[in-house]
Formats: sequence, structure tokens, C-alpha cells
Amino acid sequence: MLEAVVLIGWQRRRDARQASPHTAGVVPLLTFLGAGGSLVAAMIFHRRPDPSPEGFAVAMLCALVIHLWHLAVLLRR
Repeated sequence: MLEAVVLIGWQRRRDARQASPHTAGVVPLLTFLGAGGSLVAAMIFHRRPDPSPEGFAVAMLCALVIHLWHLAVLLRR
């Protein structure tokens, strides 16, 4: 979460200097970080002392959906 806030702030400041719209880069950034965060959550569910197959499956499904969303956003550019 902190990484997303820092990257969005940096991107807005950089885009403001270049006089281009700053909202165009926020969605690809958030979808990229969301897919990565979902993968981290899946690994946490998998590596726990008492693994949670349901949590792992839901986190991996979220990672897949967000990754496909990220690809769709990139292809629309």
C-alpha cells in the first residue's frame, strides 16, 4: 500500500512537470501492484504453518483477474 502511494505521488509530480494528464498512469500502476500483492498473499497462505488451500486459491484467482485487467489496460494504450 505504501509503495502504491509513493509511486502515485512520484508519478503525479513527474507528470505535472511535463504538463501531461497524470491519471493515465495510475490505473496501470495499481493493477500491476495489485497483481503482485495478490501473489504475495497467495504465498503467505501457502507458506503458513497451517496452509490454507482456500485462501491460496482465492488469492491466486485475484492475481489472475487483476493481471488480465492489467494486460487489457496496457493493450488499450
